[in-house]
Amino acid sequence: MNFSLFLNSRKRPLLLKDFLKSVEENTFDKKSIEVIIRYDYDDDLTHLIASESFTFDVKFIRGHRPENLHSSINELAKLSFGKNLFVCNDDIRILTKNWDLIAINKISEYLSKKSISDDIYYCLTSCNSIDRNLSEGYCSFPIISKKATEVLGFFMYDSFKTLGGDSSIYRLYKSIGRVIDVTEIKIDHVLHRTLQDVFFTDVVAKEYREKNKHCPNPSVFDISNEVNLLNKYISEKCPNNLKNLTA
Repeated sequence: MNFSLFLNSRKRPLLLKDFLKSVEENTFDKKSIEVIIRYDYDDDLTHLIASESFTFDVKFIRGHRPENLHSSINELAKLSFGKNLFVCNDDIRILTKNWDLIAINKISEYLSKKSISDDIYYCLTSCNSIDRNLSEGYCSFPIISKKATEVLGFFMYDSFKTLGGDSSIYRLYKSIGRVIDVTEIKIDHVLHRTLQDVFFTDVVAKEYREKNKHCPNPSVFDISNEVNLLNKYISEKCPNNLKNLTA
């Protein structure tokens, strides 16, 4: 399986359906993807969608409402079977036709050009999230190799319960020179197009922000242990690849 798309969803059935529709309409090889959706026990609206049939593999997991969204993301990443893990939201739309084919080709080209065989990489997609700090270069919805998450033991740092995980994990892969540009893949972040949407329309995100106001600063969060861990794996797995980290 090439891709696992996974997300948390809560009581936003119309948005979730639109997201799934965008996946259906824009995926080249639907047999090579899975979508994993986690929702809460008290979310009967999403539960109704879980009983529907789809033209691709969609799994629904019901559980207690997570206190830490990044811990939930990490759990979903561990349950995923795809070689590439694509974190998503129920309020996004994948806009690019054949996004999966584009990503596969970009990844293959990158790994071949740099003679990399350890499968450690991060793919930088493009989105219109207004609350993203453009100067820091990260994306809100990265695609990360399953192998990298297995080596690290996580997809995103769970020190950030709501915000900050996307920028800090980007810093990690940038530090080891393993960022692949797939910004040809465009994502519409519907509830984050404007600050009005971010702070008022996106009620779920607002609730989590208010509960978790004291997260670390992602710009200076210490990633040194994970940098060393990935470098160690790369040097042991493929010693000749270590020289390609900053090439």
